[in-house]
Amino acid sequence: MVSRHMPPELFVFLLALLPLTEVRVAIPAGIFVWGLHPLYAIAIAFLGSLTVIAVVAPALWKLGNWLTKHPLLSKIVLPIFERTHSQHKKRFEHLKDLALFIFVLLPLPLSGVWSGILAGFVFGFSLKKTMALCALGALGSALIVGILSVGVWGLL
Repeated sequence: MVSRHMPPELFVFLLALLPLTEVRVAIPAGIFVWGLHPLYAIAIAFLGSLTVIAVVAPALWKLGNWLTKHPLLSKIVLPIFERTHSQHKKRFEHLKDLALFIFVLLPLPLSGVWSGILAGFVFGFSLKKTMALCALGALGSALIVGILSVGVWGLL
């Protein structure tokens, strides 16, 4: 049951912020656990995703740039980034922006806004482009989860 001290909207927003739950859990929980209207739950979860994009992406760019230039830490993170890049570069080089958008769009485990931001950094997307593609993917993902939760007519 919802806490007497915290409104259900805040729970949905906070679930959307977390990397393991994001909109995949936030929207169904908002609808089925807390009884929110589906479009309302989608909107709140999407705002949570936008908050992650606005806060995490710039911070990751600063941290990532610092880590890759640090004499000791770069020896740890650069091989990880290079291995990830080489394992997935064919998909990202072929589809480019569409690859990142689809990666965020599909509401699957280990995909979503958090992973999309990291992928944008590793694959050399600009911060602005990463933020825009992640926002569009997050909107699409929220709509997909909403439709999968209640159907098209249930959104109305």
